[in-house]
Amino acid sequence: MKVERKQWGDVTILSFIGEFDAYNLPTFSGKIDNLIETGNTKLVFNLRLMTFINSSALGYLVQTKKRVEELGGNLVVITPSKFVRKALTVLGLHEFFKIFETEEEGVLFFHKGGDVKEMKIEPEDADADAIHENAIMFRPRDEKGAGLLGPTPQVGKISSLYRNGLQFRWRAGGRSALTTDNFDEMIHPGRNLTVKFRQPFVAKTKFFEAEAAVMKVSKDIDDDGVTEARIHIEYTKIDEKDRKLLDGFVDDLDDFRGEVKGGGE
Repeated sequence: MKVERKQWGDVTILSFIGEFDAYNLPTFSGKIDNLIETGNTKLVFNLRLMTFINSSALGYLVQTKKRVEELGGNLVVITPSKFVRKALTVLGLHEFFKIFETEEEGVLFFHKGGDVKEMKIEPEDADADAIHENAIMFRPRDEKGAGLLGPTPQVGKISSLYRNGLQFRWRAGGRSALTTDNFDEMIHPGRNLTVKFRQPFVAKTKFFEAEAAVMKVSKDIDDDGVTEARIHIEYTKIDEKDRKLLDGFVDDLDDFRGEVKGGGE
């Protein structure tokens, strides 16, 4: 990643170009911390060209905003990229940070405050538990767990991750072998599944494959008679390295949300 700095009076503008993740976080966080220590507490972060940000880097931005606020300053965001905007809305940070369209508006905020119109960012998903809306492919196994049912995998969307498992959403439709009529027979507590999915907030594709057991099913039928369901699963067989990666990610998110709670203005 590359960071360009400009000074506009007592306001410091930093433009981020590239990926901001755990790998380069120590380098850039040290430079930003040094700026703050030398009195630069009015910060404008231009994220238009930031192609990726992970939970560790987002957590650092939250901590930095809190730190400069304690010193009488603030940290505002300019034109986040599509990826960053998605991350902000999924985690509720579009309400935590002041976000503006241009650097000029970001600078004016420090002089005019509420007189500067903020950039309007709508959450891309109304589900407050949504992690990244990653697709998950799943196939039910027969009751003995020996074989797979159905000719092709079914597709759902992950809505939350937790230690040792996850929740995903499934909606009937298309040419799926899983339908409203056979759903209760195919998906129920105790049913074994094979699943394949990606970890949210990763720059490079990393697929996880696992066997899992259905722990809980919440099902609704909409006005058109279409089944929509939330399915909670726990892993029963997964590579130990993958389990540690997923558990570590969940722990990081819990810590991160703890930092965000009670923050903002």
